Amino acid sequence: MRKTVRVLCLITAVSLVVLPSALEHCGWLKENSGFQLDKTCSAIFPALSPVLDLFSVIALRSFRWLALLCLPVLVMALFKGRWFCRFICPVGLITEQVVRLRPHSLPAVKPLPFIHRHLFCLMLGSALIGYPLFLWFDPLSVFNGFLNAWHRPVTWTSVISGMGFAVIIVMSYIYPANLCYRICPLGYFQDLMRELARLVTKSVLHLRGGLAGLRPAQSAGLSAKRAAEQGVADTKLGAAFSRFQFLSLALGGGIGYLMIMVNRKKRKHIRPPGAIEESSFTALCVRCGNCVNNCPARVLHPDWTGESGLEGVLTPVLKVEPDYCYEWCNDCAKVCPTGAIKRISLEEKKNIAFGTAEVLRDKCVAWGSQQYCKVCQENCPYRAIDLIRNRGVPCPVVREDRCRGCGICQKLCPAPVKSIIVRGCEHRVLADVKTGRIAALPGIYPCRLVRQVNKTVVYST
Repeated sequence: MRKTVRVLCLITAVSLVVLPSALEHCGWLKENSGFQLDKTCSAIFPALSPVLDLFSVIALRSFRWLALLCLPVLVMALFKGRWFCRFICPVGLITEQVVRLRPHSLPAVKPLPFIHRHLFCLMLGSALIGYPLFLWFDPLSVFNGFLNAWHRPVTWTSVISGMGFAVIIVMSYIYPANLCYRICPLGYFQDLMRELARLVTKSVLHLRGGLAGLRPAQSAGLSAKRAAEQGVADTKLGAAFSRFQFLSLALGGGIGYLMIMVNRKKRKHIRPPGAIEESSFTALCVRCGNCVNNCPARVLHPDWTGESGLEGVLTPVLKVEPDYCYEWCNDCAKVCPTGAIKRISLEEKKNIAFGTAEVLRDKCVAWGSQQYCKVCQENCPYRAIDLIRNRGVPCPVVREDRCRGCGICQKLCPAPVKSIIVRGCEHRVLADVKTGRIAALPGIYPCRLVRQVNKTVVYST
């Protein structure tokens, strides 16, 4: 029965992650009676993790409705401990099968130390500061990233982003059962919730006078060996562990603060629209691959080169190739499970600048060769490009107060070498601009005269 339930949960998890983008890629959603599948379901599976939800809510200082999905897991952990690991977690199921494939003839290896409690404290301390460390250690986000690595088209960069799960498989083969019971922060959090429930029960019984004289581990119903493994403060060794955990908590806060200071730099790469400030984005992004896999324009890519810094490896960056960021799309904001990309509406996205276009005049056919070209100005959906008459030829100039950084100008630029490119910036809210492309009329500028200074005529849309 237990194995059947776990297999069904595995199939459900794979379907939640893969189904929305798979149906869209094969054209089923467009060809069948207008049926639409909300891509938010891609975020359901990783949002079941209490570790992701708790630390992201603490770091962001705001609550998200997706965090409510972890409540059943928390409630069951209070009564059944690692119930989620035993019945639902697909990583636990797969690693168990890997351990069974391990030949008994292989020599036993020395088990790894119990680092899950210290890892959890590091994550908690840094989350309180606003930069949760090792959030991508969560097994559900690792498995989610592995599934998303095989989206179409499969590239070697997407495969690299899913290699975390392969590392888990190898570790499970070499160190059987060590990952779940000695490293996994999600498993430790469930143990912690169970111990909390036991301590509350013990306190209630103590108040009733039923357990007078019993030691904490005995009142919790644990053997001395089990109590030591679970980290129950029953002996001097348990007290020492508690002190180490406090030091881990303080160390996590210190490292989190340093990382925030280091990441306070000018953003040169382009993040998805709605991304939070760079000082926290690299920590809250769990590299699950949801935004990359669900982007219909295929302009989001995992940063495997470290363009956003070593701490930003495999986080999503926007590159205007082969398309641009559609003004009618906000799918990446729908599928982020941690809030690293804020859930914004289409109307809110239209007023967010996540990049700024820049004209390279030496490469522009209008500026450099005095050829008649205004493709970027005619196709800008935000009317963010003005025309300046230079030597009798209208030349493009970007209005930073209107440019959102969508990249359609860079995509459509006909120059041999792109003469207008989009650079990243800290996201900012701009004044509302009525969107809509301007129809090009023969012999008529789709703009109006604004001013004329020193024989230079400036036009505006």
